[in-house]
Amino acid sequence: MISLYDRLKPHYLEEFERTNLKYPDITGIIIDALQSGSFVTELKYSTVLDIKFLLGVDNPFTMFNNLWYDTHRELCKLLRTKDRCYGKKNRQVRSNNRNRNFKQRPMNKEKLKELYEKYNLEKSDFFKHQHYTIITRQGIDKIQALEQMRVNYEVIRCEPNYAVFKALASKDGKSIETFGSALKGENYKDSNTNSWYVAEMAEKRAMSRAVLKLTGFYELGVFGEDESESFRKPKTEYQTLK
Repeated sequence: MISLYDRLKPHYLEEFERTNLKYPDITGIIIDALQSGSFVTELKYSTVLDIKFLLGVDNPFTMFNNLWYDTHRELCKLLRTKDRCYGKKNRQVRSNNRNRNFKQRPMNKEKLKELYEKYNLEKSDFFKHQHYTIITRQGIDKIQALEQMRVNYEVIRCEPNYAVFKALASKDGKSIETFGSALKGENYKDSNTNSWYVAEMAEKRAMSRAVLKLTGFYELGVFGEDESESFRKPKTEYQTLK
């Protein structure tokens, strides 16, 4: 099956050639993911964040030539059923099918349970968010402390409203390198954080991703609470008894 890399639009190939000169490590990680996958829905959230950091692309679906759409559109013309093929009802059906397929992607629950027990994580340390499992800042700190994990940082970019940190985490002879970014724009549409403390937020995100990647949580579809403003517990879960 054709890979995502083969479906990349030409100008994005040129963009990756450009970013490879400045950020070869992160560009290589993205390219490996695109070459090994065939569907955008198979991309890890960390890869989507890396793409946004390098290219500023919010919707990765726009980066690829959709061969299925072109073929199906021509078929619809032949059958004179364009409205039926691309009507609102059918778009909703396709959307529901994508969501259903996404939800059915397997997660190794036994492996995840083992990690919870290994790091003494309690119910207050993680929660469900749509299709993801999210670990709180407190949970991340527990994991790092128990592993005695060392995390070093490199400031890639630091401006009043934008910061990018690189984190290098190591334990037991293994190491991993990843990035965290924070952008405070004029409104929610051009921001990925609500805080003006962008340097601190970028550091938290880089550390969170490094810890979860190095301990095996990331491969199970688990993310850190700091990685996205949408990864927040519902307010009802923060309420305390009076």
